[in-house]
Amino acid sequence: MLTSTGTSYTRSFLSKGTFYFRCTIHNTMQTTINVVPLCDPGAYALLDIDANGEKNAATDGLLVVRYQLGLRGPSLTDGAIGSNPNRTPQQIEDYLEGCSVP
Repeated sequence: MLTSTGTSYTRSFLSKGTFYFRCTIHNTMQTTINVVPLCDPGAYALLDIDANGEKNAATDGLLVVRYQLGLRGPSLTDGAIGSNPNRTPQQIEDYLEGCSVP
């Protein structure tokens, strides 16, 4: 989002939904933002959680189970990422967060 001074503004949303915004100075400037999960909640079926091109129960499946058990950070990813992952441990956690069913 661009502000009147040319600087940018970023807002993170912690939940999905539709959010309404209106400029407090210019009442006619308004918009809505639809926040959706990073992936379809049914995406666990895709199972390539570390994005290395392989669906492996010993790595991807373990990541899902650990996440569902509430493990986060190193407890989530240590020893559970396949070879040549295309997601960092933080990206894996963020991906699983986006896939979780509320």
